[in-house]
Amino acid sequence: MTPTTDETGRRAWVKDSGLHTLYDLLRVQDRLGKGELRPEDLPERLRERVSLWSRAEVGPGDGQLGLLVKTTCLELMGRDRDSAALEIR
Repeated sequence: MTPTTDETGRRAWVKDSGLHTLYDLLRVQDRLGKGELRPEDLPERLRERVSLWSRAEVGPGDGQLGLLVKTTCLELMGRDRDSAALEIR
């Protein structure tokens, strides 16, 4: 599990590796025929998962996949990539 925070700043954990999240994003993108997705394009549950991943504390156990998922989710949610720790700690 990957530690993160919810919308209120409380501690939470993402239970999946992120591969499912990326797959779901690709499915939505394909279904909508869009080159770029926005948060409002996503079903509520997927948007919540993407939001959690955008704040995730990616560590060595998450590997490159965790970093890719976090980066993708940061961009999708419009969060400032420069202020987030994107390097695997």
